Parts: sequence; structure tokens; C-alpha cells
Amino acid sequence: MNFFLRLPYAAAGAAARAAALAAALAPAGSGKILTSLRARRGIRARYAAWAARGRDASRPLVWLHAPSVGEGLQARPVIERLRERRPDLQFAYTFYSPSAKDFAQRVNADFCDYLPFDTAADADAALDALRPAALIFSKLDVWPVLAERAAARGVSLGMVSATLSEQSAMTREEAQALDTADPLARFRNAFDLPSGVIYLDGNSLGPPPLAAHEALERVSRREWGEGLIRSWNTAGWIDAPLRVGGKIARLIGAKPSEVVVADGTSVNLFKLAAGALSLQPARTTILSEAGNFPTDLYALQGLTALLGDRAQLKAVAPGDVLAAIDDDTAVVVLTHIHYKTALRWDMSAVTAAAHAKGALVIWDLCHTAGAVACDLNGAQADFAVGCGYKY
Repeated sequence: MNFFLRLPYAAAGAAARAAALAAALAPAGSGKILTSLRARRGIRARYAAWAARGRDASRPLVWLHAPSVGEGLQARPVIERLRERRPDLQFAYTFYSPSAKDFAQRVNADFCDYLPFDTAADADAALDALRPAALIFSKLDVWPVLAERAAARGVSLGMVSATLSEQSAMTREEAQALDTADPLARFRNAFDLPSGVIYLDGNSLGPPPLAAHEALERVSRREWGEGLIRSWNTAGWIDAPLRVGGKIARLIGAKPSEVVVADGTSVNLFKLAAGALSLQPARTTILSEAGNFPTDLYALQGLTALLGDRAQLKAVAPGDVLAAIDDDTAVVVLTHIHYKTALRWDMSAVTAAAHAKGALVIWDLCHTAGAVACDLNGAQADFAVGCGYKY
């Protein structure tokens, strides 16, 4: 967070801590402030109690916060529409003002309660209980500590009915002018995209380049159809993993001879983690962060299950990773750019910290390669894995 933004946030944090203390001491009374303060008594226990009886870990949870009734009226249609489209979701709805309590009970949410004060301890307790996949604020009521703690856990953040300044608006004509002047605009014509489609799902599967169609036709008809088995040599199939790997190398700061194309990301991560453990026979811990890409964690869980006492997976919060590296850490496995939040690890600093404790590092570059600058050799990285179907 920007240093100058932290100043008012720090003041807000101090006020929140003072409010939490006031809640414990608030006398009887019917005023809105006193009611609001008393409502925070035992709030952590209420969140935890619902989590124990009502939180279904198999269902993603969306948490919407609307401070009062007006913001709630704008947030409620979001819940209703999501319920229609995603019946598998759970919903938590929180509010700030006592005047919103009765309204909140009529919102179709699995859990509703006051929002705790914006302290780190209360934010962590609420996040631990709800375990949201997404946190959405209505209109203006963004709680900075909660938002920051949620983002650090990989929770997606959003706003509905957000109020923006007039200066932040852009007309369609202005946007089109920027598109026209974009030096990358010409590359769109190199891809096979349906007319009128704006394709923003490239993190899952990029659109096919026109050249790919031509290459597939050549390989299928000429190299395979005519060359048959000879094409392993005549068409260079046998060398393709190293030849293509050499082209990828320049995108990730590696030497051409250091990159090979083989298998899929999960299989390669499994192999690299097993190799790293074999290089560290006196150590048993694979360290990662709890919000890492799910299939990365699944692959590591599978490896530890296979190896039994020889290996264990330890997944911690992102902010605790460096402190968790110890004398039993064999390898640290992290995704360089987080798939939800776009948080980017300092590759050089993390690698150096791991090496200082005698640990190796595996970097997942699936959301890095071809999208941002990367220098594996400059960071003295040990291993890296990635894929070629995103960017």
C-alpha cells in the first residue's frame, strides 16, 4: 500500500481499536452508537459458532458488506442473481449500522451479522471463520485492514455500486481512441477470434494464432501423413522439446539449454518437488502458501502421501512464508504471480532467503511467462515450472 495512504489508514486503525475497547465498556442505552458498540461484544464467537455449524467447506463463500439499508438494497440483487447462476455458493452478509439489522435478516444469505471493527485481530478472526472466496463492498464502505488482510490470503476483492469521481470516467470515444493508438493493436489480427468478441479469458486458454492452424495442417498432412515415422528425424520431432524450450528460455531469464517442454504443469511440479527432496535427504518439509494455486497444492499433497514420513507439506499464510523457512525445509514452492490477486513475489529476495536457510526453491511461472519480466538466472533460482497455453 502507498505510504501516504497508510497514514489515514493508520489513524482509522487506531480509531477501530479504540472502538473495540469501547464496545467492551459500553453502558446500557438505546442510542445508535451504544447499540452498535454493544453489538460487537462476542462477535468473534458468533462468527466462529456459525462456521462450526453452517460453513460448508465444499462450497465457495461470497461475502458482501453493506453498511446500511441503502447500500444493502444495492447489494441484495447481486446475491439474488448469483444465487440463480451459482446455487453452489454460500453467502455471508454483514452490515455496520443497527438500522440495517432488520433488513439484513431478510437478505437471502447463509450468515448475517455486524461487521467487526477494522482491527487486524478482528479481520483475521472473521476471515478464519468465513473463509471467503470473494469479499465485495457496497458503494463506499471499504474497510482497509479487512481488505488488505483478505487480499493477502488470496481472496478476490470487488465493489458494487461504487461511487467514482467525475474525473475517473471515460467516454466510449476516448476508449476507442486509446485502442486505435495502442501499439499492440495490430497483433489482434494475428489471432483467430470471432468477430466482435473481446476475449479476456487468456489465463485459462489463449486464442489460437492463425499461424498455429497452418502449422497443424502441415504437421498433420505432410510430416505425419507423408513423412510417417521418418519425421521424428526429418521434421525434427525428436528435438522439439529442447528446441521449443530454448525459445521459451528468453521469456523467463534462462539459458536455451536449461528449459525443456514436457508433460503438464502438475506432473512437472511433482517431479521437481521429488527431485528437490532427493537433493535434501536430511530435510522433510515442502513449504508453500495456503492460497497457492489449488492443483499445485494437490500435486504436493500427492507426493507427500506417496513418500509417507519422508515428506510433509506445510502451507502458511503469504506473510508468514519467509519466517517459516527453517532447518527442516527442503524446498519452498511458490507461484511467482498469484492467480487471483496478481500479488508478485520478489523472486530474488525469496530465493536468497531460502538459500540462506539451506532450502531450495521451485517457482511456478504459469502466470508469469510471457506476461511480465522474469529473470530466473538473475535471481539464482533452482527450479521453475510453467505452461504454454496462457500467455
